[in-house]
Amino acid sequence: MYNQSIVLMTSYFSHALEQLFTILISEQYKHSVPKEAEKEEFKITLSDIVDTDFDLPETIGKMILKKEDLKFQDMKSTQRAFDKYLNIRIPIDNSINTIIVALSLRHVMVHNAGIINEKTINQTRNAKPRKIQEELVIGQQVLISEQEINCVGECMLQYLNGIADQFKLNHFKDR
Repeated sequence: MYNQSIVLMTSYFSHALEQLFTILISEQYKHSVPKEAEKEEFKITLSDIVDTDFDLPETIGKMILKKEDLKFQDMKSTQRAFDKYLNIRIPIDNSINTIIVALSLRHVMVHNAGIINEKTINQTRNAKPRKIQEELVIGQQVLISEQEINCVGECMLQYLNGIADQFKLNHFKDR
């Protein structure tokens, strides 16, 4: 039961990150563009512009998602996207390492019947310290506990709140 919960939680987390990213992009780009993204080029058609109802700030996040093919299913590209487009940097800590492990476990449950493989070991090797699944062994069946589900949920919520807090700090410091 808890294995399926981690699959659903990580999918929801990825979706929540995508939604938060597009909302924050919309808000940020109404006022300014971060220096790292100033020279970013987009190819859009006239129908793309018409489809936005001429409200580019509201749709720029979706355009970035499409151009960069962002899926928010791994923390490295997630961190990079929030840094590049919103100037938000969340330091890697045991909570992020825990999310890295959860995302990797989701992948192995969906694509390898929940059996730890070399790819999982490689993805999680540097994700230490962490709060769940300290030792992963190739060939081992993943078993997630209720306590681990709660821990992952807390780490995800902490990460989302950290992004929102940094956005507020960056965005509202001069106002």
